[in-house]
Amino acid sequence: MSNQAFVKPDAACRGFNWEQVFKNCLPELRLNTRHQPCPACGGKDRFRLFSDWPETGASICNKCGNGNGIDLLIKSLGMSFCSVMRMLDEEQVPVALPPKPHTQPKQHNTHNRLRYIKQHVHQGKRLQSTERNAATQYLRNRVLGLLIDRNDLPDNLSFIPDLQYRNPDERTQRFGCLFAAVHDVDGKLVGGHRIYLSADGNKAPVNAPKKSLPAAFEGAMHGAAVRLYPAKHSLCITEGIETALAVRCMRSNMPVWATLTAGGMKMLRLPAEICDVHIFCDHDQSVAGFNAASILAHRLRKEGRQVKIHNPKNVLPKGEYGDWLDVWCGEYV
Repeated sequence: MSNQAFVKPDAACRGFNWEQVFKNCLPELRLNTRHQPCPACGGKDRFRLFSDWPETGASICNKCGNGNGIDLLIKSLGMSFCSVMRMLDEEQVPVALPPKPHTQPKQHNTHNRLRYIKQHVHQGKRLQSTERNAATQYLRNRVLGLLIDRNDLPDNLSFIPDLQYRNPDERTQRFGCLFAAVHDVDGKLVGGHRIYLSADGNKAPVNAPKKSLPAAFEGAMHGAAVRLYPAKHSLCITEGIETALAVRCMRSNMPVWATLTAGGMKMLRLPAEICDVHIFCDHDQSVAGFNAASILAHRLRKEGRQVKIHNPKNVLPKGEYGDWLDVWCGEYV
């Protein structure tokens, strides 16, 4: 018999920052001890968190029973104990910290940030299939030239010919930039994403060629996305912008949005009219991409939407990791 030690769930639940865990994995959960809908069974007023939830994640539902935070994730996400523990470990959720005093965002800071975002929007020139510049060459270098050839470039991508690049421990430089605006669930502008480019259409030779703008205000990016193509009923979702464009190459009739990160995918909020969702997750060694897709899919299904997860693991050669851009570039479709 193996002498391997197993960690009991009650012991394992302590030490995690449950506020951050719940924000990432169960964003619909209200972080207080009042009665609210159950994230597991959907009951409208039968669930509440216990007073020690910041330390243990403990809760009770009149139908599902009581348990700690790990129990709640198992019930709500339909995952096993080992899968939940692996997800928490791979997410590297920080240990609990003393709560910060709540402060309202300063109005002038919000105004200045939004003005800064709008400056990028106004500086950018919409990509045109007939023009050749560093941005269109970048797309061709990433094997996304099909969108140029069939005049299917998204409205929400623009080229800024000359933009300042600043990063700690690097000298200030100027490059061309592929820019994408970020909008929240109501379609309001809340952020932006920059890809700095060299003149020959490659990523700029700097430490951080991809940089997001500061959000319009704290929390503004929660649920937001890069809306590359307008969506009415059906939608494809990816993490990266280039991955989204690869999906568009494969599915020319489907709109695509990019969440930029796995964390952004977990928190994505969709307009009510979108009812048919296809999540094209990343296949990475940490399984973070699939975990994020699973969390989003679970919540969207509870909202009454049809959801399908497309995993490149099923298409890529056995043992290889990657995303749907790798699938497209490798001609595995």
